[in-house]
Amino acid sequence: MADVEVREATMDDVVSLHQFAVDLTKERLPVIFRRDRAPTLEEERSFAQELLDAPNSTLLVAEAMGAIVGVLDFLGGRHEQREHTGELGVSVARSWRRQGIGSALIGELERWAKSHGIKRIELHVFSNNNPAIALYEKLGFVLEGRRVGAVEVDGSYIDVLQMGKVIQTRAAVL
Repeated sequence: MADVEVREATMDDVVSLHQFAVDLTKERLPVIFRRDRAPTLEEERSFAQELLDAPNSTLLVAEAMGAIVGVLDFLGGRHEQREHTGELGVSVARSWRRQGIGSALIGELERWAKSHGIKRIELHVFSNNNPAIALYEKLGFVLEGRRVGAVEVDGSYIDVLQMGKVIQTRAAVL
């Protein structure tokens, strides 16, 4: 994974993030939630601002050759009792898949999380997304639940798996 920088996004990245979202939407992948249309630039700006403003949320990018080749969004729990948790979403540009970008983004998220009081990372993945499931398992995520037939993809019903990883434990109070 030479010459790929993984970092927290800034608002200066919004135009590139928007182009990444447009390209991903065009793929109409059967392994992620599809959108009828790509977000507008203003919608992308608002999405990025929300994540970057929240103390328990972040937006990470993998950048290579001046372009964003991977994105990880992490939305921290909004309820007081869930502020120590959050859910990630990760995507990688077609020509950069299976080159370690997802692993690098999740690794950076874990480093960020530990310094921001996040103790648990959660995710949802379509059961037909075998490469993603294998990646998550390799990185220590465990299957915690299955929502049978939760999404329809091209006329078939696909399960959605709930996975999670505890990255910090609280010391027991005696």
